[in-house]
Amino acid sequence: MRKTILASAVALASLSLTTTAAVYDVDVLTANDLAQNVFAKGIDDTGNALVVVQNEYNQPIDLSQLDFDNEAFTANLTDVDAAKEGNFNDADYNLIIALLRSSTGRNTGGQRLPNFRSYQQSGVQINSVFAFDELNENFNALSRSNQVIVRDSLNGDYFVGTSDDAFSLFTYTDTDGDEQTIQINDFGNRGFVQINGVTTGLPGPYSTLGGSSDAFAINNNLQVAGSAIVSVSENVTDAIERCDDDDARGDTPIEVCRWRINYPNNLNGASVSAIVAGGQRRAVIWELSTDGTLVNTQEYGLLFEPEEDDTFLYLSEAVDINDAGIAIGTASTGEIVEITRPNPNSGVGSNIIELGVVATSFHNGEMTELLDRSTFSQSRALVINNNNWVAGISAQVASTTARDKLFVKNLDSGEERIVNGFFTSSQTTPRDINDNNIIVGEAEVEVSNEARREKNAFMYNIETDEFVNLNTLIPCDAPYTLVDAVGINNNDEILVTARASSPIRDARGQDVLDDDGNQQLIDKAIVLKLSPNANGQVEECGGSTDTDTIPERQGASLPLSVLGFLAGALVFFRRYNERD
Repeated sequence: MRKTILASAVALASLSLTTTAAVYDVDVLTANDLAQNVFAKGIDDTGNALVVVQNEYNQPIDLSQLDFDNEAFTANLTDVDAAKEGNFNDADYNLIIALLRSSTGRNTGGQRLPNFRSYQQSGVQINSVFAFDELNENFNALSRSNQVIVRDSLNGDYFVGTSDDAFSLFTYTDTDGDEQTIQINDFGNRGFVQINGVTTGLPGPYSTLGGSSDAFAINNNLQVAGSAIVSVSENVTDAIERCDDDDARGDTPIEVCRWRINYPNNLNGASVSAIVAGGQRRAVIWELSTDGTLVNTQEYGLLFEPEEDDTFLYLSEAVDINDAGIAIGTASTGEIVEITRPNPNSGVGSNIIELGVVATSFHNGEMTELLDRSTFSQSRALVINNNNWVAGISAQVASTTARDKLFVKNLDSGEERIVNGFFTSSQTTPRDINDNNIIVGEAEVEVSNEARREKNAFMYNIETDEFVNLNTLIPCDAPYTLVDAVGINNNDEILVTARASSPIRDARGQDVLDDDGNQQLIDKAIVLKLSPNANGQVEECGGSTDTDTIPERQGASLPLSVLGFLAGALVFFRRYNERD
């Protein structure tokens, strides 16, 4: 395939794609210029698009948190005097940003720069979904120190997701009389709703160390579906008790000791906090007033009652909710399941022991298992519409190996089916469903035994049972490949994460050139909005139209290493979190 340079989102947007006769017109969000990688999160009926950006450009630097007395730091700067005044040249700016984003920077008293932040775009206007962030008086702007993952919006007014608290400096004197400074915050994962610049936290029943909760979806009645930690393991409790013991804690302040328990990457390189890793998670429905005030919290349990001495971490989790207040998600069964899944390294089937989980609904305080376990093994409900159609995934055996396949079920009629996708063993995951009974998501398009298979965005019509690769519905000369369709509204507008060949950019968003002054290219994630063209037709791109072979288009190709990164990052931004 031909490499096509993605100069910028603005440049791509200027392409005359909307003048073609393709089924969908393509708009490139200007939010793509915020960071090297930008991921789609959702689209509501107003056309408001939600994105998560990774390592955004032009981060403000807090001079007060730079240690210019540290020779190891200043020795690497090219112009120390200018840097002290905040007049960073490109080399020094890139160096400092890289340090602050590194594990070394995160575990010192330096400024906090999270990997991921969230934005919403309406038309050409882009606004931050800042959640619990606060103003940094040193540069008179949001600190951008907390990680924010937005997941859903309503009418461009209400935004829900998960965020940690903003970081602030904590200074103390150690036993040697030396002053120490560290950046800490009051809580980690917490669900939120943001409306008109005001954020309301959506806490769970367990509040020690700030607890942990996640918000995933909001309906028109301002009910939010999510989950929260209700209790923690003995290991976590013991760690908290050691922090509360003056002798065991030593000269570390209790605030710092307790923060280190709950912050990722501080204990044994954990990628999640101790609360999340050692917590019992349960489904929660929060109800809000029109101004975003929390008025009611409904907690759910499990489908079974564990034995008193059972230490397994079971879960129930609500990840979507329709306007009737029916939430759907996942719940543990208490069973142990042996299943053959593709080995993540080789792709060859390997026997795995898993805790049993089933697709579940949550409504009026009642939990209902949605599917027959003998047919739908290890199932998870992921999306629901106002026609009570539910879609999710179920482990289905193709040949000798189980792969997650799309299922659909109507809660009223009881009709249910497994959807094959592009081919029998194609792993197929829904991301959203609208009230026209159209589902979008991602599915494997590569027939192979590789550990990571190529994936493309799909659209599935429940009424007609048509399963379509969205790449076949856009212009053949489109310089990208649609990887994952994450949102579809009732106007049939679709928000997708695509990949495209783009210049490598530095921390300021400027092109990085090689020694000859040429652009250096990298494959990156971008976000596109697809709008249906009433007069559009499928374009012939010169390739096969078989379901097992996707017609060749002009999008960039990715090496396996980049495919792995994008796959991992995309999994991070799902409407559910795989914690068990």
